[in-house]
Amino acid sequence: MRNTKVLAIIVGALYILAAYAVYATNQKIAEYFIMPIAAVIAIFYLFCVPKKSKHVAMFLIFYAISDVMDVWTMGLPTHWVYYIGNTLYILAYLMIIFCVLYKISFSYIYKKHKVSAIALLLLSIYIVYVLMQVVTEAADLPVEDCIFESLYFSSVQGLLVATLLKFFFYDSKKTFLMFIAALCIVISEVLYSAHIYIANQDFLLLLTTFLNTTALMLIYIQSELKASGPLKAFY
Repeated sequence: MRNTKVLAIIVGALYILAAYAVYATNQKIAEYFIMPIAAVIAIFYLFCVPKKSKHVAMFLIFYAISDVMDVWTMGLPTHWVYYIGNTLYILAYLMIIFCVLYKISFSYIYKKHKVSAIALLLLSIYIVYVLMQVVTEAADLPVEDCIFESLYFSSVQGLLVATLLKFFFYDSKKTFLMFIAALCIVISEVLYSAHIYIANQDFLLLLTTFLNTTALMLIYIQSELKASGPLKAFY
């Protein structure tokens, strides 16, 4: 728990510095404070969490690398950075999805929560559709970029569906924190799309950063909680 407090202080300080940079109307400087947040959380996870999940570790590593590429492009062409960075985000979300759904009892979900699961799936499809409508109307993207954006949004929604199904299957603080983390990521993606394609407002950048940081911290915190019963097979 001491490591968690130290991590929270470091991450909080980086966010406050980023917020101050935005307030000082220097968004570029703010991005340099935002960039290392995921990397710091990944480092603490790799070195401070006794029982690590390789899938959570890969999620944090992929996520951190992509965050770094958002600022430090290493001289790569813009379209390369776009595809590589978002592919890493998709892989990161798939790692968590696999971690959450591994050995889950879908027959139990079907018997006990069939209506809720179907409603959630339909809602997720609708949200992806709405997001794609917003993106395509705001930006004249080529077909391949539209397909790629659809895959990206689908992976984000898949994360939310997977964590909620797991919460249905095993109601615990651990699964609840993972679900809230996924919910924060989904909301942040919606707001970030608004920031990029509709209104380039500084407060949207800070809000999406806050939600993403909260999500990563919740994933870290749930990793320190002890699993019991069926959860031992998943975390």
